[in-house]
Amino acid sequence: MEGLSHGKPFIAHLYIDWADYQAEKAQLASDISAYARHGMHVDLALRYVPTPQESGDTSAFASFVAQVVTSYAHEPALSRIQVTNEANSPFNAGASDGAYPQAMQALVSGIEAGHSAMVRSGSHVKLGFNWFYSFGPTADRKWWTQLGALGGASFARDVNWVGVDDYPGTWVPTTLPGSGSTAAAAGQADIVTALNTARNQLMPLARLGPGVQLGLSEVGWATDPPARSDSEQALLVRAFSAGACSVARSDNVRFLQWFELSGKDKNGFAMGLLHSDFTPKPGYAAFRSVVQTGCK
Repeated sequence: MEGLSHGKPFIAHLYIDWADYQAEKAQLASDISAYARHGMHVDLALRYVPTPQESGDTSAFASFVAQVVTSYAHEPALSRIQVTNEANSPFNAGASDGAYPQAMQALVSGIEAGHSAMVRSGSHVKLGFNWFYSFGPTADRKWWTQLGALGGASFARDVNWVGVDDYPGTWVPTTLPGSGSTAAAAGQADIVTALNTARNQLMPLARLGPGVQLGLSEVGWATDPPARSDSEQALLVRAFSAGACSVARSDNVRFLQWFELSGKDKNGFAMGLLHSDFTPKPGYAAFRSVVQTGCK
């Protein structure tokens, strides 16, 4: 990751499951310390993945969030905590917390408990959550309206940021029209629409105003040559970044996190900027340029 950052502000996005925390907290602490030594910051996603005994126990999840906030209150490298992961998505329990009972309540309770722990501990961490784009206008508005009703003013006050998970051409929609510059233009437009929709149509339903930071907590495009080429990924790295930059000022867009650095999922798609042997794809150099340049 140092090859990407080169001294520029850089955030590593890490995940920990509630059910796994006790077994993995020592490794997590070691990982955060390692990023800190290299001058990086960490955005830690606290997934609402209960054990069978804890299923639906949102108060216990809230206590877990408070424990993590307190434990890292004086670790400057931990700059953001994400409470739950894609609580609006009822599919794929391996990735999205909306597949578990009471996910929205877990999100609200976790934010409020985390905020209380911040005040008590003097933590500097910023609390937020992510949202998967999209299940269509009707479902999206319903979810955000319910979130606003459940969370109320206290939840709105305690949220510092919202992240959008958007994978144009990989998940929704599963393809982009054309190829080359045509696909890049479509991908850029999709990013703009996702951020505009979140900021102007949906976040207000939960009383989240323009001062709440917005960003892309997950964005990516999977390679699977020859149909989905490495060179096309590099083109879309630039296009997605250009889309975010074009609304950075108007929509208070403050961050973009590519998913992921390396790896291949069970479908054969490879989201990473590195091959499985850690040699770079063209997208790696493209993203490094994005990090170095920022939004002009």
